[in-house]
Amino acid sequence: MQYPNDENGQVLQNMLERGVNLNREYEIDFFHLFKDEESAVKMAYEVDNSYENIKVAIYTNEVSKGYDVYVSVIMEPTPENITHVESTFAEVATKYGGKSDGWGFESEYNKSIK
Repeated sequence: MQYPNDENGQVLQNMLERGVNLNREYEIDFFHLFKDEESAVKMAYEVDNSYENIKVAIYTNEVSKGYDVYVSVIMEPTPENITHVESTFAEVATKYGGKSDGWGFESEYNKSIK
């Protein structure tokens, strides 16, 4: 499969080359960074009450001295799915002064990482 020439496409292409099976569903975490707890809670509350079949968690971020909101979605990691979900939640984060900070999921690599 040929992935789009953008950041998400490049990440998925790299995963595919390492042997990750991208033709199945994973629990994918979308990360959002906030400076204060109140804003993080507002985003988490809106997302939790507006979308089904997701998990939301808030963590302190020692590096940034802020807060992370993780939104977890079970889905197949296609470029279209990732870009759509990432932009949807980024819009909510921005509304409360936060920003999207990437995504990821646990997988098994079938080839060595070099």
